[in-house]
Amino acid sequence: TTLNSRVKSYNSALEVIRNHPVFGVGAGDLKEEMAKIWVMNYGYGKSYLPHNQFLTWLSSLGFVFTSVLTLAYISPLWSSLVRSSAVSWAILGVIGFSFLVENTIENSYGVAIHSFFALWLIYVFSPSSHKESDQLK
Repeated sequence: TTLNSRVKSYNSALEVIRNHPVFGVGAGDLKEEMAKIWVMNYGYGKSYLPHNQFLTWLSSLGFVFTSVLTLAYISPLWSSLVRSSAVSWAILGVIGFSFLVENTIENSYGVAIHSFFALWLIYVFSPSSHKESDQLK
């Protein structure tokens, strides 16, 4: 079943993280490492990447780089909370939730959505965009 495969992918990712906690196995080697662990633990079927962006980052990049990427994500989230921007909070919240159930950044659709909204939020909240709009008045 899909749920069964998802749980197996989580368990396999956790094993990769236990074996390579600091720097991970590298983004290019994650599929191979997951396949090895999958065969070792389950002995059959197709292996999957973790269906969780944070587990994907932890297993491929380790705690060091995952910490940096997580801070890069939390920073605009915190900024939107401080500025009381409900729209940006909602967008970042939905993207963050998607990170929990899918490795969003690992596919081109996820990259496109995240990039669009990240650039849009940067534009909306950049001081220079407000100065230009004030000059037009």
